Amino acid sequence: MKLLDPRFQNSSRSRFAASWILGLALAGWTADVHSPRLEAASPPDLRWRWSNPTPHGANVRGMARGQGLTVQVGERGQIYTSADLTVWEPRTSSTRHSLRSVTFMGHRLLISGEAGTVLYSTNFEDYVVCDLQTADWLEGITASTNLAVAVGDNGAIYTSREGLSWHRQNSGTTRWLRSVAYGGGHFVAVGKDGLVLTSPNGTNWTKGPMRTTSHLNGVAWSGTGFYVAADLGQYLTSPVVPTQWFLNFADTTNSLQSVAGFASQFLLMGTNELRFSQDGETWLDQTDPQLPMPAPTWTYLSATALPGDFFVAGRSGMMVEGYRTNQVEPFQWFVLSPSLRNWLWEVKRLPDFYITVGHRGTIMTSENGRVWNLEYTPPSAQGQELLGVGGTTNLLVAVGSQGTILLSPNTLTNLVLTNSNDQLVTNTASTLGVFWHAVDPPPTTADLQGVAHWDGCFVVCGENATILTSPDGTNWTAAPNAAAPHSLSGVAGFPGGFVAVGTNGVILVSEDGEYWLDCPSPTDRWLLRVRWVEDRLLALGEEGALLSSSNGHDWVSHVTGARAWLSDAIRIGDGYYISGFQGTVLYTEDLETFSDLTAITKKSLLGLAHDGSQLLAVGVEGSILRAALEPKLDAVTFLDYDRVDGQNLFLIDGDPDQRIAIERTRGGQSWTRSRVFEFLDETGTLLILEDPTEDEPDGELYRAVTLP
Repeated sequence: MKLLDPRFQNSSRSRFAASWILGLALAGWTADVHSPRLEAASPPDLRWRWSNPTPHGANVRGMARGQGLTVQVGERGQIYTSADLTVWEPRTSSTRHSLRSVTFMGHRLLISGEAGTVLYSTNFEDYVVCDLQTADWLEGITASTNLAVAVGDNGAIYTSREGLSWHRQNSGTTRWLRSVAYGGGHFVAVGKDGLVLTSPNGTNWTKGPMRTTSHLNGVAWSGTGFYVAADLGQYLTSPVVPTQWFLNFADTTNSLQSVAGFASQFLLMGTNELRFSQDGETWLDQTDPQLPMPAPTWTYLSATALPGDFFVAGRSGMMVEGYRTNQVEPFQWFVLSPSLRNWLWEVKRLPDFYITVGHRGTIMTSENGRVWNLEYTPPSAQGQELLGVGGTTNLLVAVGSQGTILLSPNTLTNLVLTNSNDQLVTNTASTLGVFWHAVDPPPTTADLQGVAHWDGCFVVCGENATILTSPDGTNWTAAPNAAAPHSLSGVAGFPGGFVAVGTNGVILVSEDGEYWLDCPSPTDRWLLRVRWVEDRLLALGEEGALLSSSNGHDWVSHVTGARAWLSDAIRIGDGYYISGFQGTVLYTEDLETFSDLTAITKKSLLGLAHDGSQLLAVGVEGSILRAALEPKLDAVTFLDYDRVDGQNLFLIDGDPDQRIAIERTRGGQSWTRSRVFEFLDETGTLLILEDPTEDEPDGELYRAVTLP
């Protein structure tokens, strides 16, 4: 069954766009079902970082506050910590398993996740991976002062006294457990079909009364009792001793995923839901546009609570903080680091900048792939899907739904700026990728997706075998072909002309863009895109399909081993990089054996680009990932040093994404290394305040060592 995003179900989009673009891209929320065939030549060791959303785009499945830090965990081993809710440091977890829950146990941090994974840390920087030798996902983890409890699939319950050695307990059930909490001297675990388990010691578990058959998704202790979030807008409550449970309704039928609270104030969150209650009975919609400062409508997955303050996180790294100054005023909600989360369908690299296009007429550009600018889109295209972009350094063409064609010529315009002396100066700047105008009226009403240029000719293609050609981007002519009723989703120019691909493995080839021949195809799978990569054509698409050709007429099928759809391909040096759904990234040098460079997200990646030193991937909900192709090992510079209250203070200049370690010595013979730091700020500056020490630094020398 194909899934449809509810945001688009009322649109007038055609079958071509709605049935696969929305439906198949949503498959990015599911797990991979098959891994590619490994392993060929030594694959690059990519360290992925988020460019958008900022500070990251992980689905925040679990969150906890303690020891002066807020910790978030999510898909594919992602861990982020912050001391101020503004700067979030990515941590190396040494696992690609999904992380589902996190808790503090005194000075220790414990994280549970996929396939029996438990992580342990005492410094919140280095993590020990504990493999419990089970396929059960551990969906929830909590701790008292002297006992940690993790729960998960098939009634799994594990306990540990210190967080390193774990023992499975008899839960008395095989139902999946989704969350666990501790409070008032009791552990409470909840799960599928209304299951509630309670225990005073983590060993002996008792089933509570069944108040609903809905799945129970999250449980939290508020200081005065337990609250449980459930499907269909339901929630359960229990007093201090969890022997009695009461079923309640939160004035919604949407799924509630988690709950947070303190004293008598509670927050329920879930799918397009964020509801607050002062008394546990009346629930106020915190996304209500009538509120002075409402929270955005989103899927929220986790939260932490302090008196007068809630911090909530959810899908694609969305973070909002709500607070109020008294018990009467409504909460004011602030989005931390607002980011565009429109889906991005394609990305290209021009000599001086990247450009990507997507949902609701989105056009974004970036010089370095880290900082992105949202460009103005003509009003006629602001409600359309922009599905493809291409062209030359003289003219860019973007295409999309309902025949949308946008043009951006490379012209010069005056730009007035203020210099360092507060004087106005006028410079000239290119409008390429910045200023856009629509071809009006559009030459077709068909959805368009593929864009190509070769030898002075522009070609675009789309649904119902639509192919249009133009010498200048303004005047378009329909090209007859034999592909009807197939839809064409990709087109590429190459030295022999043009190739277009689409549904049921259709492949068309043309020498001039006007006359097209139907070529024999070795597959009946949907070919989503075709690319010319230096010396050959690559066509790729449904269920790992990958074809290659040197002339556009004769095609060879390659076995990638991937079950996910493949979406784009580029070549860098001796290797090919291929992106796909569910965060798939493959690497191959011979198109025979493939290495898995899976990204840090399970969201579908729909486009690839590079500038020679950096790989870039774009996709679902504004996902933009970057990875350096070579480690940044250039020397950094100490800008300043000070000693404040027994702490060393360093100000260091480097490059964004660089990693360094501070080393020290007193005699120059032996150097001692501190923790690893990363340049997270776009300015390339790093301020390090070390932990207090009684040792005076007299005679001590310091150096910064760059790390891969």
